[in-house]
Amino acid sequence: MNKVSGQQMANEAEEVMLKQLKKSFKTVNVQETQWKEINIKSLVLVESLLNLAEQRNCCLRAVEAANNPVVAQFPDLADRLNASLLYSMEVVMKKLRENMHSLQEIQKKVSRINNNSMEVYNKHHKVLGLDRAIKRSATCPSISDMLEWLADLARIFSQEITMRNVLLDKIRYEDENSMKKLRIEFKEDNITNHTEDNVLKLVLFLEGD
Repeated sequence: MNKVSGQQMANEAEEVMLKQLKKSFKTVNVQETQWKEINIKSLVLVESLLNLAEQRNCCLRAVEAANNPVVAQFPDLADRLNASLLYSMEVVMKKLRENMHSLQEIQKKVSRINNNSMEVYNKHHKVLGLDRAIKRSATCPSISDMLEWLADLARIFSQEITMRNVLLDKIRYEDENSMKKLRIEFKEDNITNHTEDNVLKLVLFLEGD
């Protein structure tokens, strides 16, 4: 292989990688937007679940209180209220789990995007060379930096899904604290914060041809 053909192959490898990374981050941005929308809806559901739990616990305390005239007058009222609140909580939990499934699908897509980009890099890295992999400019971060950011995003999506599933599985209808912990997780939304930080670094690169 002569120097000219080697240079041409390196140029082509660099172009392939930059196209792959641009496509990857644009797709991740779309997934993040969907994640944010579902996250907001999920937070509303968690708030609703917590509100129902507070009502139910208040109802149970009222039943346990001695000489409660309402309970004495309507002995089956507490059971009916409890059943109604439990049913409402089950409905909310079902919707929450459906949302978690949607978030899980987003996480899987981001993971595939990261894996695909790494496969392209592994296929071309020898021809690409180290100098081109770490080269950066005012409008284009280095290939190595972008691969690292993409891997970080895939890791954070995975961590967030794992944490939310753990907290969701720990939900007990009588335990308001378990719901409050889940509410904190949805409120913090590390995915949106981390993705938006990366987008700021990639604005010029993503806007280019």
